[in-house]
Amino acid sequence: MINLKWLRQPLLGGAALSVLATGVQADELSTLKAQLEALQSRVNQLETTSARTPLPAGTKLLTVRNGQGAFASSALPMRASDIVSEQNGYTIAVTPTADMPAPVSEVSVSGEIRARLLYSNVEIEGGSIDLDASDSIDLTTEVDGFETDDFDITTRARLNVEGRTETSIGEVGGRIRLQGVDGGDVSLNIGWGYWQMTPDLQFAGGYWDSLAAVQAGWDWNGEPALIGLDSGLTNDSVSQFRLTYSSGGLTLAGSVEDNKAGDLPALAAAVVFDSGSFLVTASGIFEEEDDDGSFNDTEDNWFVGAGAAIRLSDMFRVEAAAGMGEGYGDAIYVLQNGNENDFEFWGANALAVVSFAEAMRVELGFAYTDVDHEDDETLLTTLDDQVHKAWTAGISLFWDPVDQLTLGWGVGFTNKESEDGDAEYHSLNAGFGAWFRF
Repeated sequence: MINLKWLRQPLLGGAALSVLATGVQADELSTLKAQLEALQSRVNQLETTSARTPLPAGTKLLTVRNGQGAFASSALPMRASDIVSEQNGYTIAVTPTADMPAPVSEVSVSGEIRARLLYSNVEIEGGSIDLDASDSIDLTTEVDGFETDDFDITTRARLNVEGRTETSIGEVGGRIRLQGVDGGDVSLNIGWGYWQMTPDLQFAGGYWDSLAAVQAGWDWNGEPALIGLDSGLTNDSVSQFRLTYSSGGLTLAGSVEDNKAGDLPALAAAVVFDSGSFLVTASGIFEEEDDDGSFNDTEDNWFVGAGAAIRLSDMFRVEAAAGMGEGYGDAIYVLQNGNENDFEFWGANALAVVSFAEAMRVELGFAYTDVDHEDDETLLTTLDDQVHKAWTAGISLFWDPVDQLTLGWGVGFTNKESEDGDAEYHSLNAGFGAWFRF
């Protein structure tokens, strides 16, 4: 019989070790299970606490990013020089929670500095001519044979702030633009507030372009600062209240505006239809003029105008505008003299823009003004000295290497004739400009 006694002890020892190892693994599993149960309990506790304890009232997310926000400052097409590129400036956006990514409040801040060099050669032939205040020529030297050359470097700085807030009655917002020229006083260039009552209806008020401005043409969508534009249609800013309806491509607007010539507010209206490739617009204004007894004839002031723009492609665009009126000097570059009350006029301008490279474009412009002065408005000067006809032609080249910088070169020529045609004013202008934006 084989003696197995010597095997008994090793087998019993191995069995004991196996039982011991199994016990250790069971203890580890029990410990791990307890840890998982404790972790799950903590998660449940945190979820319950978060649900029962919301964020304090008024807590919001604040973000800062490059570029502009989404604003409805103007329901009408804006003047080209008033548009801020989407890539410029900085926007502070406020959202209620992370679950609502669309901001309920936005404020955008941007700026622009324009430095301009303008050379002018002015010559007067055939007699004297009474120019308006826009010409920096000494009136006492405006005689036959007068000629002068002038280099002028000017700086214009603008700071633009736009903001909006979503409210229970619609979007409310506004725009402020401050402007200073050559170290002079800083003035309010744009001060505009709006309430988007419905998606189609906007109520607004403040200081901006008059609604009478024809929203097309060289002065509106061009950049004539380098060629000395001194003819055609233009527009001044004015304090006003405005109501605008927009649906699809059609926009209708009416306004009551500050009247510098009388006590009652001026009434203005405009209509715009924009299909994307084609735009047509018409506008007008009427303002009562008070009779202070200084003139024999005091007529109320008015202006009507129309314009169109055709966008043939991204490379080519043409625009034109024309208008006529009486006494409303804000509509034309050739303004009345200080001793002038009523005058009839008509004016027109045209613009062609050719973009022959991604960041380069050429602007060609032409403007014309015809002014009919009245006999009773010649108290201080003779009628023959008044500017009767004026026209300006120019061409400019602009290069935008980046959104924050524009460089431009331009040359233009202006001609003015007196009422009797005996005197002429010639001005040859050449300019260089740089626009720095942030």
